[in-house]
Amino acid sequence: MNSFKKYPKLSLLFIIRTLLIFVLIYSNFNFRSSINNEVDKISLLKKGDTDLSKHYYFSELIEIKEEINSNIDYLLYIQLIIIALLFLIKKKTDKENKKLDEIES
Repeated sequence: MNSFKKYPKLSLLFIIRTLLIFVLIYSNFNFRSSINNEVDKISLLKKGDTDLSKHYYFSELIEIKEEINSNIDYLLYIQLIIIALLFLIKKKTDKENKKLDEIES
């Protein structure tokens, strides 16, 4: 606790970094489960009624494909943004550590 009071900027950067890692893990889990749900819909649609009109069947497949593609895009964008933010935080942390080393010596 003493280090949090002594180095507030470093503490804040550490907390933000930890939260970003949790957001990355949560978003991966969330979007992957959503993609799995859409894949399950495809298998249910294939096992379902054969009396479905082809138009309805293909329109459902197109909607599912679009949903999967958008989830993959979101997953990719979130990962790229969070990794960029983590690098930025690392850069700021290194800069702050160097500044504190100069002050202490």
